[in-house]
Amino acid sequence: MIALRELPMRAGQILKCQHGEPLPPFGIDNFTLLERGEREVVFGLAGRFWRPDFDLAPLSDGKDFLDLKEPGIAKLALNFAVRAGAAGVTILSTETRVVCVDRAARVRFAPYWYLIRPVSGLIRRRTLNIIRRTCEDNVAQAA
Repeated sequence: MIALRELPMRAGQILKCQHGEPLPPFGIDNFTLLERGEREVVFGLAGRFWRPDFDLAPLSDGKDFLDLKEPGIAKLALNFAVRAGAAGVTILSTETRVVCVDRAARVRFAPYWYLIRPVSGLIRRRTLNIIRRTCEDNVAQAA
């Protein structure tokens, strides 16, 4: 799904005859670690996600993320959190929060989000299932 999302950008590179290394696919490596706690990790991303190239703003840490006020920018925070459940079960959850710096960003981001939201949910569920299976496999191997 991400490759499909990137298709316009990649086609643009070909049509413009841009030589050199193609950009790597979008993924978790594009995110910046904002905070790491005992039970939660938070990653951030800022840009104009509705543009073919995402127009990402460079971030080095959580302070950069909080301080970013560039007009037209949307800031996205993605977390993974763990908590204890009943009967010794560990619950892993994830949530995405987005704030748009100004009205122009909100106007551009809203239609993009409604289009991408179902795919984002699928990717999130797939990620959580992969983590669950990996943890279950590790427990089974340790037993």
